[in-house]
Amino acid sequence: MAEVRHIGRILKEEEFTLESPKLFSYIISHDGYCNGTNIVNTYKFLFGLYFLGCETAVLSEAVKYGNTSRTFSNECLTSIKNIEQHMMSIYSVCTRDSCDRVIGVLESVIGSHYNKPVEKTAGEILVRLPWFYFTIFKFNRNPGGQMTGNFLPSYVTIHHGHTYFIIVWSPFKTLLKSDDTTVSFVLEFDATNFDSDYRGMYVNRNIARKPAMVIGHFNNDVTKVSYSRCTKTSKITLAPEPGHILNAKSDSGKISSVNVVLLLSIAVLHLFYNVINLIK
Repeated sequence: MAEVRHIGRILKEEEFTLESPKLFSYIISHDGYCNGTNIVNTYKFLFGLYFLGCETAVLSEAVKYGNTSRTFSNECLTSIKNIEQHMMSIYSVCTRDSCDRVIGVLESVIGSHYNKPVEKTAGEILVRLPWFYFTIFKFNRNPGGQMTGNFLPSYVTIHHGHTYFIIVWSPFKTLLKSDDTTVSFVLEFDATNFDSDYRGMYVNRNIARKPAMVIGHFNNDVTKVSYSRCTKTSKITLAPEPGHILNAKSDSGKISSVNVVLLLSIAVLHLFYNVINLIK
């Protein structure tokens, strides 16, 4: 169980040294921004090892002491809850990433997905920025547009083959409908050249209306929550050749914690070996 606890402490960033800093903090520092791909992939891999280790420890306890013994089971359930809470705290930190870094990610995705369906574009953005809710409108040409309201999410317009109007920078999902405690935003635009959209936030839209209208609602308590919402609204025209517009570091950079992961894998395999011997 010692090897499993070691993985749990790494996931909760409770175990670190000058030579081996906090894992997720190191990933963010290494990439220069909150790279959702690297953060989440590393988390999933290590959590998978931890979960398998817990299953093995619980099985060995049941074999040795009977089904009434739940020491390892209770320990693992408590630790998993703490690991999930720590991951959510990392997500909260990442919502405070700088405007330029987030815009760099959006530019990168649009530049490499400009000829793909909007759902594919949205999926890639969600992989890289999983701590945000967002909506994307894709147009064949610039539709103009104006956003008003008493709680405005940040948005970016990117021109690259098509025009993409992206509402983003909110860790709060909009409501399905308004109520007495709601604030809202309204987006109006010319829908003549509307192509498609992805609505990761709950919004009501009427494309047939002239001008077309999109309405989103937030609970009023959201306005009382302190987080560094990006207030920059940008209009960006990308170069015609995708691949020349990457402002944030590429996801292809490998995290130098591979050796740590391999050692953890060996530790879990060693645990399995011990359990097999115990069962025999």
